[in-house]
Amino acid sequence: MEKSSSSSSVDVDSAMIDLLSDSADGDARVALSNLEIIIHALQLDPHLDHQALKEIIGKKFLLYDQSGDNHYELISALHKSIRGGDADAGLYWLARMLEGGEDPLYLED
Repeated sequence: MEKSSSSSSVDVDSAMIDLLSDSADGDARVALSNLEIIIHALQLDPHLDHQALKEIIGKKFLLYDQSGDNHYELISALHKSIRGGDADAGLYWLARMLEGGEDPLYLED
């Protein structure tokens, strides 16, 4: 896969696509966001190996921005899974938000 920018292009191989798939937890928005991060990192340093890129993505997942986009993406996924009747998915998104430090009282509403 190639993505062109005004200054350069980068190659993302199948192993990187597998990493994106695994790290996204089934969320296409996360996969696209991580793809953008990988492309940006490779534009800055084209010699980064898979392990370095994996660490860059991993650091992103350790953060949970309770007032930013990540918060709204997760609460949206939680609401959609509950409305769709998928209890397992609802519990997954609930646990993920609580692990990230979300206020349990917020989730109670």
